[in-house]
Amino acid sequence: MLITSRSNTKIKHLRALGQRKARLASGEFVLAGLGLLQEAQAAGYRLHQLFCLPDIADTPAARSLQAAEYYTLPEELMSYAAQQPSAPKALGVLALKQPAEDKNRRRGWLLTESLQDPGNFGALLRLADAMGWRGILTLGDAPDPFQPKVLRGSMGSALRLPVQSLTLDALARWQADGWQLVGTCLDASVSSLRWQAPEKMILALGHEGQGLSPELLALCQQRIRIPMSGAVDSLNVATAAAMLVHEALRQWENP
Repeated sequence: MLITSRSNTKIKHLRALGQRKARLASGEFVLAGLGLLQEAQAAGYRLHQLFCLPDIADTPAARSLQAAEYYTLPEELMSYAAQQPSAPKALGVLALKQPAEDKNRRRGWLLTESLQDPGNFGALLRLADAMGWRGILTLGDAPDPFQPKVLRGSMGSALRLPVQSLTLDALARWQADGWQLVGTCLDASVSSLRWQAPEKMILALGHEGQGLSPELLALCQQRIRIPMSGAVDSLNVATAAAMLVHEALRQWENP
């Protein structure tokens, strides 16, 4: 079925799913791109609706997607529905579900505190996925992993890794279960060049400008700093995380 009007109810629903409130109310989210839709299907997400550009609607890639409903959109309307400057080849409306923890992955979690930037959050999900870590724990405000900017930034990793919201009390219970909390801190005495990564590790990452809260730092069994020179006194959170996660991986594989 071809849709050509912005006032169509399907188009209105696609745009509404850019907002968390609509995602929670409908139990659905929107995902752009044939490749990501194929990944979602492989990961067990149910595809309710598929919207394609006319020239790819009958391609093998589009036909491989098992959607309950199929629609075609002209390029301008696809761009409008996706709320992106350039039109993706396909948009899908999928059922929300929380990815399960894979306990065969390494015993590492990233922990964010009051991290609001969706691009950084998506990058952290992709990093954790690439390095074989379990997922992301959050304290305070955090982006919805199913918002479009996080999904694009994670390049599909948000579909595979769990995101769990915690309180400080809940985090303390994780520690009682053997998880070691490592916090990044500018004035820490231990350099990341001389740090010993624990086997069951939660790496806490703070806001780029403010760092970790005193309450969270008080729970950290280890505090480490990344040596920096010159006038630079902070790094992008995804950059800092990548350096530390890769160092932990190096230690775990070369005990």
